[in-house]
Amino acid sequence: MVHHPAEVELESDVVDKSTGQSQQQVEVIYDDPGYLQTVLKQTRILIIKNFKLSYRKKVTTAIQLTVPFFFVFGLYLIQLAVTNALDTNPHYRNVPISYSNEVPNIPKCTPHPGKGFSCYSFIYAPDSPVVVQLVQGVMAENPHLGPNDIKSFSSADALNSFILNNANITQAAYVFNSFDNGQFNYDVQYNSSCIAQWGNTDGLCAPPVENIIAPMQVVMDRQIMRYQNQLQSPNATNEIVVNWNSGIFAHQKQLTYNIVTDLGSIFFFASLMFQFVLMLQDMVLEKETKLKEGMRMMGLKESSYYLSWFLTYMVFIILNVFLLIAAGYIFQFSFFKYNDFGTYFFLFIFFGFSIICFAFFLSACLAKSQTATFLGFFLFILFSILQAFIPNLLYIPGKPLSLQYFFSLFSPVVFAKGMTDLAIASDNGGIRWENICCNSSFPLILVYRWVLLDGVIFIILGWYIDNVFPGEFGTPKPFYFFLMPSYWTGNTSMKWSPTDYRPTPVEDEDVRNEEEFVNRLQNSNDSAVVIKNLVKVYRSNMFYRSKKDFYAVKGLSLTMEKNKLFCLLGPNGAGKTTTLSMLTGLFGPSKGDALIFGKSIMTDMVAIRKFMGVCPQHDLLWSHLTGREHLELYSAFKNVRVDQIADEANERLNEVGIADIADQFITVYSGGERRRLSVAIAMTGNPKIVFLDEPTTGMDPVARHQVWEIIERSKKNRAIVLTTHSMEEADILSDKIGIMAMGRLRCLGDNLHLKNKFGAGYKVTVFLKNMGGGSFGSMLNLDVVKNVQNRIISFVLSTLEGTTVASKTNEQIIFSVPRQRTDQLPYFLETLEVNQSSLHIHDIDVNLSTLEEVFLKIAEDAESERKSKL
Repeated sequence: MVHHPAEVELESDVVDKSTGQSQQQVEVIYDDPGYLQTVLKQTRILIIKNFKLSYRKKVTTAIQLTVPFFFVFGLYLIQLAVTNALDTNPHYRNVPISYSNEVPNIPKCTPHPGKGFSCYSFIYAPDSPVVVQLVQGVMAENPHLGPNDIKSFSSADALNSFILNNANITQAAYVFNSFDNGQFNYDVQYNSSCIAQWGNTDGLCAPPVENIIAPMQVVMDRQIMRYQNQLQSPNATNEIVVNWNSGIFAHQKQLTYNIVTDLGSIFFFASLMFQFVLMLQDMVLEKETKLKEGMRMMGLKESSYYLSWFLTYMVFIILNVFLLIAAGYIFQFSFFKYNDFGTYFFLFIFFGFSIICFAFFLSACLAKSQTATFLGFFLFILFSILQAFIPNLLYIPGKPLSLQYFFSLFSPVVFAKGMTDLAIASDNGGIRWENICCNSSFPLILVYRWVLLDGVIFIILGWYIDNVFPGEFGTPKPFYFFLMPSYWTGNTSMKWSPTDYRPTPVEDEDVRNEEEFVNRLQNSNDSAVVIKNLVKVYRSNMFYRSKKDFYAVKGLSLTMEKNKLFCLLGPNGAGKTTTLSMLTGLFGPSKGDALIFGKSIMTDMVAIRKFMGVCPQHDLLWSHLTGREHLELYSAFKNVRVDQIADEANERLNEVGIADIADQFITVYSGGERRRLSVAIAMTGNPKIVFLDEPTTGMDPVARHQVWEIIERSKKNRAIVLTTHSMEEADILSDKIGIMAMGRLRCLGDNLHLKNKFGAGYKVTVFLKNMGGGSFGSMLNLDVVKNVQNRIISFVLSTLEGTTVASKTNEQIIFSVPRQRTDQLPYFLETLEVNQSSLHIHDIDVNLSTLEEVFLKIAEDAESERKSKL
């Protein structure tokens, strides 16, 4: 969003050292020459913050930087194992000479133990005299086979029917198709199932060609030749000798398997995807812990936030890519040796850009870091599986382009396509950079374009979702926000948001008058804050209203003055923190609006945050940053000039009394010290309005009074809004007090006005004289004391009608005087003083009701109202 705010000038007190007198000086607080300079300055300080946090998480960062080497090393170990396995295979290993073996006998089929039946070494058909004669010759050459090892059939059909009905009962068969005039045509069938190899205990079938087919064919061919010789020459003794050649000729060692072709894309993808998981977790964690929103409340620009994360992780991606390539060269992968450097370097870099943009998109959709971590690893597994199948099945000629383009919207898939092309090409000399446009039907240049396009699409989607659906924190914009000129220029007009919610009519006259005043108000120039009919509803169902909807704030209308401190009180759940959260932009209101120095919280929150300071209810601090680093970070958000940032941080640290621990990590700070740091952050940059949500929680009395002094001094030239549970704090600091209960404003006014209006009245304490010369426990006559007490009580009760005895001891009597007797109180006290001696009165003390009593009465009335509605 582009904004060009003018410099803001604020007056501040400075002391002239020569005269010691306070004088006024105009001090330029905001140094905001333009949007671009502001973005660059904030981006710089955020990048420094990111790298400091990374440096201080040494183990995580070490893994983050070195993970590509270990993935490439793992790929190398797999390559080594495959190479060693191939060296044991004669088809790949070095074979200096060819060799051959004698053909073995027909193997005997051994029955499986416990099966209860035998098996046949071979069967044959038909059982004609000629075939039977040939089979007898086969049996003669295989004396280890007996009559029970073979079986004959009358025809081939009968043989096949037997095999079909008796699975795995034989290992081979002879089927003679014709045998006329000494010409034989036969088939050798074999059982390819390992189950038939009963004697093979290792569960593996022997090669059928070498162990079954060849022995059966050779021995049968020998019998046929003998039969033919006997037909031609009965006395012939010619024999046939056949040796089985392994089929492997002499050759040098060959290696045709490239591990990168099959597993490279998964391993290289994993080494870069590790950064994606960490980045997604970091961004969602800052969102979950409200650190992101806390920075935004202090003036952080969205573009600075995302740009800082992008540049931070782009540095990690680039380092990872160089380490991955270096490891590839170290382990001598042909992928890196034979392809041009630019072909895979830009593929890695573009893919890194894409997954960073994908992390932006997911961070806008997620609210919990645990969910982000789970989703990150799930996507890693999912895309690893897709990479193993889709590129080889989809990116081939003939496949629909629409289907290819759809899957190309997922950068890990199209990344795997590019990796596969480069890996295959490395076996044939690699891809030259000038050929990236024509290396295949889906060339490398198209892969680059799709990976970059995916990144652009995801970052636009993330930007849109973050604005329209900001989640629990942040104010949602309309779905057409990018069409509004005000979004880009930052110029908006003051306009009250319409509302259909009308609060329950209030009984308190002051609150009713305040609401009427706000409704009549045409401009807010005289007030720091103007709230009109502000409503916050937590819906039980996002689609329709329900009786279960919880109204945290119910139509609040209120004004807060400049140079004053407004204190918002209320019991837990009253809605005061919710109100402050809406005013500071932590989340948007359901209805209504508020103007802060004339700017709407619905449309001008970016401008408001330039002059706003916030101390949230819970400290929003990084555990691995120091107090000084926090203040330097927020000073940059407040556009404090660069040369003044160090002085600003030192001044704030000294102001809250934690300068001695300024350079220690937040992990060693106590709860009170963290609160003081949060107060210092809220005061950074001299803001025009400061919101303090229970700022002194957890502080010791000394620190609490120190912060009170800071707040009291800070009233000048700014408005302060305070919430607290300390009635003493409210009584001392506030200029105006509003007490909320059950989401509504119940009373309004300064502390004296509220005490007079809602307090029980006055407390009159009468201290008795010591009539025994010693302690009250050693009086001469307790009956005398009781007589004196009765006289005093009788006098007071008869003089001030409605007065009651609150408590009574031997030393004092406390009376509660109703507010209605305020006019009679001076005369009563004067009469009491005149009769002080006769009534044995030592002293008289008069106190107005405390603010705590007012608070309790309002809370009790609200609780009674709640119960009456049940």
